[in-house]
Amino acid sequence: GRNSKKALQAFQKQIGVPVTDFSNILPSTVEALKNIETATQGFLDKVAYGEGAKAGDETDYEIVYGNGIYIKPEIDGISTGLSGAPNASVKITDMTFAQLYDYQNKLIAATTGKIPAGKDKDGKKLYRKDGTSALGKYQVVRDSLFGKNGTAENPKANSWAGILKLDENTVFTPEIQERIGRLALKQSGFDNWLYNRNGGKSESNMLNGVARIWASVEGSTADQGTQTTQASLEPYLKVLRNRGVSD
Repeated sequence: GRNSKKALQAFQKQIGVPVTDFSNILPSTVEALKNIETATQGFLDKVAYGEGAKAGDETDYEIVYGNGIYIKPEIDGISTGLSGAPNASVKITDMTFAQLYDYQNKLIAATTGKIPAGKDKDGKKLYRKDGTSALGKYQVVRDSLFGKNGTAENPKANSWAGILKLDENTVFTPEIQERIGRLALKQSGFDNWLYNRNGGKSESNMLNGVARIWASVEGSTADQGTQTTQASLEPYLKVLRNRGVSD
């Protein structure tokens, strides 16, 4: 049908192999592609869960580091009253990238020197010297989104906003966050591993790439603590290793 054809066209774009005759595509191939898509999203959702997106609904896209204890989401210094009820909190999913960039700068300033980093040998609490700008379902940070020294108006070409061609008027909606999540996953080496592109990538290297992007994933060198183990990702990896083909 039409939806299957669209799915296959999207798949051929991923693998870089043209498919011209859709009439000969086997139902088992379509089923495998659906399984790959489901497992890929499940993998991403599991990573997001470890990053704090635990509700499983739209509120996962609204989270900010510290859940607002350092500084609540705000636009032009106002944290309430953006549409809806007078005391409704501003949501990052309502923000344009220009507003998001401004808030991320404020979040960095508010968290600098306040992020827990374990304890010293005497049991004294330690804190990171830097701050963070992590927000949204995938805990997107400013320098990844806009690039180091990039802005919402002028993102760096290799930044996520630059690659996806998202400008300062783009709104940080759930749909946009999912596109960013997929790009981040691709940059971890996931697509090269899954589709054996560019010489392929080992599964362990791919997982290390995921851990470099998301600090809560096992293998990360950040001081955040592991929330997502490789074992917890195994149900999705099993499907993906088989390229969506059921045992």
